[in-house]
Amino acid sequence: MARRTIAIPAIARRSRPGPRLVRFGAAGILALLMIAAAWIGIRTLVQRSFDWMTDRGLALLAVSTSEAAALDTWEAETRADWQRRKLDYVRYLVERRNPNGLTHHHTRLLLSRVSDADYPTVEDWQRWLRAAARLERGEAPAVTSSERLDITELWRAPVGLTSWFSTILPLDGEIFIASLGREFDDPNDPADGVVRVDGASGQATLFFQPPPEHRGPRDVVGLAASSGLLFVACWNGTVYTLDMSGAIRFTTSLGDAIVGPPLAVDTNSDGTMDVVVPTRSGRIVAISGRTGRVSWSTQVAPAMTTASAPAATLARLTATGPGPGNLLVTFPDGHLAVVAAVNGALRGQRALATTTVAGGLGLASERYAGVPGYVADRAGRIWSISEIGNGYDGVPIRVLPLRHDERVLAALRTLTPARAEPGNETPLLLAAISGEFGVGRGAVVALSAEGSRWQCPIPGAIWGTPAVANLRMGRLTGPRPANVVVASIVPGVDAQATGMLTILSDRGHVVWQQALPAPVESSPVVADVTGNNRLEILVADQQGILWCFRTPGGGPVEWGTLGGDSHNTRHVDNAFGFGNRAFGYQAAWKTP
Repeated sequence: MARRTIAIPAIARRSRPGPRLVRFGAAGILALLMIAAAWIGIRTLVQRSFDWMTDRGLALLAVSTSEAAALDTWEAETRADWQRRKLDYVRYLVERRNPNGLTHHHTRLLLSRVSDADYPTVEDWQRWLRAAARLERGEAPAVTSSERLDITELWRAPVGLTSWFSTILPLDGEIFIASLGREFDDPNDPADGVVRVDGASGQATLFFQPPPEHRGPRDVVGLAASSGLLFVACWNGTVYTLDMSGAIRFTTSLGDAIVGPPLAVDTNSDGTMDVVVPTRSGRIVAISGRTGRVSWSTQVAPAMTTASAPAATLARLTATGPGPGNLLVTFPDGHLAVVAAVNGALRGQRALATTTVAGGLGLASERYAGVPGYVADRAGRIWSISEIGNGYDGVPIRVLPLRHDERVLAALRTLTPARAEPGNETPLLLAAISGEFGVGRGAVVALSAEGSRWQCPIPGAIWGTPAVANLRMGRLTGPRPANVVVASIVPGVDAQATGMLTILSDRGHVVWQQALPAPVESSPVVADVTGNNRLEILVADQQGILWCFRTPGGGPVEWGTLGGDSHNTRHVDNAFGFGNRAFGYQAAWKTP
């Protein structure tokens, strides 16, 4: 029998690695070990650096009588170390120094100083960290489906120069803008006047120009509307009472520069709205809407000698009950006064230790019981305007921990909590922290009776007062989660600043952001300007362009304009009432 043979496949023999390959592999492993050791070392050094910085800050706060001073000292010593890895340090403070919740007041102060933010829970901080990282990469923040906003540009319109005190007034499909023309304080500026823009198309026309024979700078510093009348206040000291066609009904020359937007109120309860304005000489002047004559004039502050722009404000303290109530007056040198609207009688005065630009807020009413009003000064002090005896006085109730280069420039707002019970809607106070024009740092802070509820940093300086409205789709009944709309000035390369429009949720998180090509000083406006029962956002930039953005929301509107309503009363009841008026009744709105 023939022998069968089976071929066995050859098995390749592994050769031993040569000395060179062994050396190469060993070197690679050693390099990896060295990199890992270096990484661990760096992490250890960073951890120790974070430990030291935190311990140093807590020690300073523990012995200091001024939290702001202690934080300033701590920042001067440590900023160079944490500025380069700010988000890492915030994460360290949240997760390692407060792993079970933000219960340590001083640690929360360090967090706020580093990040310009403040939140009550670890979850809120973690969300802020994720959003901050996305925004740094130029990405939109991640939001929940209930917070998502579909916002699109509707039109742009040329309206001339505006500033932080400028009035943008939407009335039944038309928008009236107090224009500073081409340049502020130029008596030969041919573009000063009132610009009217069609809310649906964005077509802009010059509605009114002060007559050329009226000498001096004719910049329009503010507008107020009521019952078919439009009150136009000019920098040259003239108040024009117009009908809605633009025809002059009355011309009232005060011989004194008007230094703030007008306020419309029926001072004598005759059924016709009158107008009240502040002047450079420190006086408050009431002008009759029936005759155009001065009804009363009251000296409430020293004359302004160095005013470079209008910076006085008026607010209505009492919006309910019989009679016209009282008016809160603020002047930029820090003088506050409360005067009776019926005759200008002084009800109270106070000179603050520092200046004020923000202006007053009227609050106590059927909606919100308690303190009649509030005001913030530039140093970050919040003052309540309270009835004391037979008069009024300002009482400091809160000091915001500002940096040395930070100020409060915008007016205070209210933010009604979404889950507030009807009849028990204690509001949060909103304050906007800002820097000077070239400082790229701002923030919006929400304050409760217990302290800071939340604070969200905003790119750039905030000069205009935020708007508050519900921009999401949904019913007007039940919970009313609002949005906060903020415009800011963002420093750019070679001093070329740009603008930013930011929208926050009612819990203080960024839900939408849009860059603009020019800085924005004026306050954003929220209103239905097209008549489609949806809200639009208006914002005017420093290139003289008014932008209009369409939103999916239909209200309610808590604060839609700089003055709160078409009368510039700055009172929360009037702001709510005007902002939620049905389209077609806005210009005819009246108060007692």
